[in-house]
Amino acid sequence: MSNTTAMTFPSSIVSSAPPIHRDDITLWKTRVSPDVEHHFVERYDELRVVYEKLLADYETNRLVYNSEINFTPVVGHTYYLYDSGEKRVLSLIAPQYSGWPGCLGAFRLRASHVWERVEEVETRKQKLAAADRQQ
Repeated sequence: MSNTTAMTFPSSIVSSAPPIHRDDITLWKTRVSPDVEHHFVERYDELRVVYEKLLADYETNRLVYNSEINFTPVVGHTYYLYDSGEKRVLSLIAPQYSGWPGCLGAFRLRASHVWERVEEVETRKQKLAAADRQQ
């Protein structure tokens, strides 16, 4: 007898063996399907958040790298991006000292040569510090 026939045969192949009964798994499927759906919805939401962060990081880097930079930025230092209307310029001078209008924000160069907004870094540090205080 072939394997496919043995798999679909309602009882065991050997006549002296006890009969094989298929379990009704309808109840089990009904019970676990919401958990499975929840798993995939949750995973999808996590990936969506990561994707949105990736797009935001890309836009930040496109903004900085497409600006005029007249110096070699140093990893770990904070720089300020200004928009004069005609062009965007990355500067060493903070807005409180420059007096220039149109500051788009503060940016820090990471070791991977990816720019990040300083506000995001400070917010992340504050969240970590708050979590440490709660422990």
